[in-house]
Amino acid sequence: MAQEQRARGAGRRLARGAGLALGILLAALLLLELSLQLASRFVGDRTGAWRAGATLRVLCVGDSHTYGALVRREESFPAQLGRLLEQREPGVWSVVNLGVPGLSSTQVRNRLPVWLARYQPDVVVAWSGVNDSWNVSELDETQGGWRLALEQLALRSRVFRLLRVKLHDLALERDAERGRRVWEVARVEGALSLEETWTVRRDGRIERITHERLGPDQYAPDAEVEARAEADYAAMASIARAAGAALVLVEYPLDAGMFAAANRAMRRIGERLAVPVVDSPASQARVPPEKHEWLWAGHPNGAIYHEIARDAEEVVRRAARPPPGG
Repeated sequence: MAQEQRARGAGRRLARGAGLALGILLAALLLLELSLQLASRFVGDRTGAWRAGATLRVLCVGDSHTYGALVRREESFPAQLGRLLEQREPGVWSVVNLGVPGLSSTQVRNRLPVWLARYQPDVVVAWSGVNDSWNVSELDETQGGWRLALEQLALRSRVFRLLRVKLHDLALERDAERGRRVWEVARVEGALSLEETWTVRRDGRIERITHERLGPDQYAPDAEVEARAEADYAAMASIARAAGAALVLVEYPLDAGMFAAANRAMRRIGERLAVPVVDSPASQARVPPEKHEWLWAGHPNGAIYHEIARDAEEVVRRAARPPPGG
């Protein structure tokens, strides 16, 4: 009897300990959520404003590649694009950076009408799509069932979103590391195959790739990501044209893994709807080896952004001043 009482007492103490630990964990998660919500209000703003007197306006929208994650503000793609346009035609151009890290192509599409009405740009430069593999915010819940609705609800939590972004970045970093290895070899030797799963050209564009995922339910299949991004790019083109603005799409410079899915969708829209597409994989291949560096999760450094901006500058100028009848 005494032994049974001691066992019950130990069980109660264990249950109380587990309850206390769970309470501490929940309190810590709540505190982290509140801290992240507060910190989000003080994230560095790179939007800027239209320069007084400018007659042509370029609105850059998209994810962390537009924002310029991991580089200084002046090294970001929009900032360098603005300087190149200014050098060519002083006082004519103004560029605004509306990049938001983590944004999906669907979120860009959904916000585009408001951005167009607010900023009234002549050209919209859109760079997004790689986050479509995990970010299901603002998708049509009627087409995705209860799992999509639950995922969208969870994404309102910054703790959950931080975890998903971290896992996604790890997957991107894996794809990027393979892309970096192939680029380094291709840069020297030209077109080749590596381990029978890679085929690349001299410019570093990857023609064929096989790679693993973190799990079958962790990310959407590439084909699904491509289809979603393609539909979003097509909608962006329609929305921009209806507002009297031209749309320009920018490919991801590392044409591998999840990046490649978005790039393929951009190329198809470019061909189908006559939307200009900046060939970033070719741009980055021009960067001298001593200046060429990939940052975390496949983000370019300032030198790579510069070459992409050089190509974008030509495309943007043509988009803003289409030939008669074009």
